[in-house]
Amino acid sequence: MKFLNAKEVAGLMGISVSGAYDIIRKLNAELVQKGYRVKSGKVNELYFKKVYGFTDLGEEEHHELRANA
Repeated sequence: MKFLNAKEVAGLMGISVSGAYDIIRKLNAELVQKGYRVKSGKVNELYFKKVYGFTDLGEEEHHELRANA
């Protein structure tokens, strides 16, 4: 499993690094509410891509997200 840092999120979204940190905080708060553990300053790549429409997650990716988050 991979986690994205703010610089990577900024590059994917075409935004500033400070804006990327805002996105990471929001996504991590959502994951915490769902019962997942998070890494401060980083976001789960699969969750980020799902929320922002970079990819449709298949069953294998959903399983990996649940198992490793």
